[in-house]
This record gives sequence, structure tokens and C-alpha cells, in this order.
Amino acid sequence: MNGQKWILIIPLLLFIFITASSIFKWTHQVKEEKVSVTRFLKTMLIILTLSLAFVTFISLPLIGQPKIKSIAISAGGIILLLFGIIINVAVARQLMKITFHMEGSGTPDRLITNGLFSIIRHPSSLGIIFIFIGWYLAWGAWMCLIFIIPVLVVGIFIENRLEEKNLKKQFGDEYLTYKKKVGMYFPKIKTKMTFENESEIVLLFIEAINSADIDSIVNLMSEDHIFIDSGDGKYQGKENMKQGWIEYFKMFPDYRIEITDIIDKGSHIGVFGYANGSYQGSGNCRFRIPASWKAIVKDQRIKHWQIYCDTGTIEKAISGNNQV
Repeated sequence: MNGQKWILIIPLLLFIFITASSIFKWTHQVKEEKVSVTRFLKTMLIILTLSLAFVTFISLPLIGQPKIKSIAISAGGIILLLFGIIINVAVARQLMKITFHMEGSGTPDRLITNGLFSIIRHPSSLGIIFIFIGWYLAWGAWMCLIFIIPVLVVGIFIENRLEEKNLKKQFGDEYLTYKKKVGMYFPKIKTKMTFENESEIVLLFIEAINSADIDSIVNLMSEDHIFIDSGDGKYQGKENMKQGWIEYFKMFPDYRIEITDIIDKGSHIGVFGYANGSYQGSGNCRFRIPASWKAIVKDQRIKHWQIYCDTGTIEKAISGNNQV
């Protein structure tokens, strides 16, 4: 019994860590975005409530209850627990690279579609479920498995649906295309690509660019693909452009296309918005400039891709080591 009381320190430390790190993060957001104190306190209340719920669920197996005494079940639980932790660590590494805005229910500044997010839309949620199931199995707490896990799953599902509603509102067609391609909790079986219209192909092409997914970019190109840069430089051939994109992402690893409008003229698609990124990932050499793109789709592949923008501002950012 004394050993179990000592283990209760672990959930307590987790609660302190989650709360402290969240306060630190959102305090920084307040300074950067000048968010109202009321909004800040509301967000902290939500974080505090979720942290308490998390710690409570973690502590339940330590309370006196019937236990399943099986080394095999406990070992399986530990493996599942570690797997869930690994998933969430991988997700955290991806989320550290983006900014979450307190206004708009904590939505990110860009849509993540690579890494684990290219397999399922909510890897962190699945990881959390694995952690709790594994934790309860490790303790042999069968009552927690029967009564707590269903409540946890329903709660996470509701939260994920609300999150997707906010993401759809913020990213529009970009998120709908991603949602159609990637399953919520289970990977979708990949079949031969078929598209309802040409604009869907263009959105997938942009999604692949934003994820720096070379294979998907190349897969969406026609064999005689033509790329024309803002200086009217013309490059032709799928293999040539594959190497070109590889080199480009070395220079601008976080390059992204922000879409504000799309004009669909059948096989000819016009995309309008902003090109943004940074030179070699340096925060001191960032750019975000107005840009437009012309795409021609043939046989469900991108035959022509052309960008229109002022590259002088990008060159200035690189040479001057500043932001534009």
C-alpha cells in the first residue's frame, strides 16, 4: 500500500508539468498576440480541467479494486503504453514547429499533413487511448477498462469533431481534401487515385508541396510536366522536377502555399494567395509574399504548373537576413 501511495506522486508531477507548461506557452501567446485576459483565463480553465481529468484517470488503478493478475496481460499493457507514448512524442515534435493561436479555439497557423498526420488525422488522440488502455492493463484494472475507457473514447471523439469543425472553418477546401484522403483514426486503404474534378487534384498537389512530400508531388505530375517559375524559366519532365523540388526544399524546408481563392475553369485552375517560408529554416530570413499559380490538368495529373510572384522580396530577405 505504501508503494502505491508513492506512485501517486507520478500523476501529481504530470499534472504540475502539464499545467505549468501550458501556462508558460499561452502567456507567451498573450504577449505576442495581445489576447484579452478574459480569453486567457478561459483557456487556462479548460487546460486545468483537462489536466485534472487526465490525472484522475491515471490515478484510478491505484485505488482499491479487483485486479487481473496476469504477467502476460501486464506485459502487453506496458508495450501498448510505451507505443502510445512514442506516438505522442512524435506528434509533439511536429506540433512544436507551428504556432497555435488562442483566438479561434487554439487553431494552428498551418495545416499539418505529413508525418503521422499523413496516416491518420488524430494520431495524438489514438496515442492517448493506447496510453490509458495500456496503463489499465499493466495494473490489471479491469473495472477501469470496462467503465472508464468508453467514457474516454466518447469524450475524445467529441473533442476531435469540434476540432475538425474549427479546422474546416479555418482551412476550407484544403482541410476537406486532406480529410477525404486521410482517415480519422484508421488509415484509409489506398486505391487508384480518382478525382471528382480538376481543382481537387490541384489542392492535393498543393497539400503535397506544403508537406514537402516529394513522392506525392511527383505522383501527381504528368510525364511531360512543365514548370515555369516567376522569371519565366521553363523546366520540363517529371524526373527533372523531382530533383528540382528536392533542392528547393533544402533551401526552403518550410515553404508553404496559403490559399485565399481558387478559380476553376475546368482543366485550367487559378490559385491565389501567399507564398511563405524561410531560407534554410532561419527565422531571420522569413518571407510571406502575395503570389498566384496557374495549373493545367490533363488525364488527372498536373501537366502545367506556373507561379507568379515578386522573387525580389525573397532575395532581399536572404541577402539582408531579415523578414519580408
